[in-house]
Amino acid sequence: MVKLALSEPCARSRTQDARFKISLAADRFFDKYKKEKPQEVRRLKMHGTEPDRLRARRQMLREMTPEQAIQVMHRYIVTTFGSGLTFFEALALAKREGKLIVPIDVHDRILTEIEDEALIKRLYSASGWTGTLIIYEKQGEPFGNKVFFSWQDDNVYSISFIVPKQFLGRLDCALILDHPDFELINLGSNNYQIMAADEHIHLLENFPREPYQPYLYDERFRIPIGEKQKIHDDTVRHLWRLHASYIGPIARFARVVWGDVLAGRDWTRRSDVALF
Repeated sequence: MVKLALSEPCARSRTQDARFKISLAADRFFDKYKKEKPQEVRRLKMHGTEPDRLRARRQMLREMTPEQAIQVMHRYIVTTFGSGLTFFEALALAKREGKLIVPIDVHDRILTEIEDEALIKRLYSASGWTGTLIIYEKQGEPFGNKVFFSWQDDNVYSISFIVPKQFLGRLDCALILDHPDFELINLGSNNYQIMAADEHIHLLENFPREPYQPYLYDERFRIPIGEKQKIHDDTVRHLWRLHASYIGPIARFARVVWGDVLAGRDWTRRSDVALF
């Protein structure tokens, strides 16, 4: 077994042939922020392992206001001239650059609490990858020993995850992992496995069965939970999920479509991604 590396075909296709463009055009939108009185922002303590440093960055973003977070993030929203990255490529790029893939809760706060629509539309495309991984079983089935997800693009791909004992038998739940708290292991022939230490795997209870509906959201991860709602505003999130099982990153739509959370996208689809 080997870990996914930049030398693999799925990661190499865009990362070696062209340098990824950091969206500097957005700088003009931040002039008004730069003219404001400077705010004290906690500095990172750059020590420990690489995952520890990235976890410190993640925690720093979560402790910032949305306005502070978007100021430090905007220089690292990666685009490839509109074509985006697969999630394989996003993971490889983050590893190469030593960057964090920003989790969904940080994006959600920015998209729902910042009022500048022009800024949001400029920095966010229709949807973007987040660093939050979600794992769930097909509708009505409890967690067994292993979860599988497969899809077909140019090739057939599969992802698997061995469920820790404490989650066996849990129904209507999802497991949540944030980058960099998981590893993607290449088993060969486009087969992969997600591995993570138990302390980094979080249980999300009352995960909805029905897709394409509005739900209230979990305060920690800002992912839809509970019963279907009848309202359509910023207090709810529309969940896009599969009827089948899924292992993969959550994509977050811009709020122009009521804050949709897409938890069922193929890894080889292309989207923008924010690295920090």
